[in-house]
This record gives sequence, C-alpha cells and structure tokens, in this order.
Amino acid sequence: MSKVLKNFKDKFTKKLYTKGDSYSHKDDDRIAFLVKEGFIEEKSKQPPKKKADKDA
Repeated sequence: MSKVLKNFKDKFTKKLYTKGDSYSHKDDDRIAFLVKEGFIEEKSKQPPKKKADKDA
C-alpha cells in the first residue's frame, strides 16, 4: 500500500483517489509510474514498525 500524495483518477478502475488515501496495484510498473509522477509515495521495502506497548 502506498499513500496518495496528489489527487488522481485511476485509469484502470476509474476510482478517484484523494490525498491521504491508500493505493495498491499488483503491477509494479504502475506503482513506479505513479511514484515518478508524484501521485503516490514510494512503498517502503520493510514492514511497518510495531509500536511498543506503553502499559508494559
């Protein structure tokens, strides 16, 4: 999943994505194009870090 940086309409699904939405696509070339054009942020290769329990 990538975070949307600029509003765009997906040419395949015709869905409108707005800033702050999450976007995913099975085609890595599509993701690379949208990153290059500045519509989405680049996916990180590492899984998200877990938050430590504050109660422990």
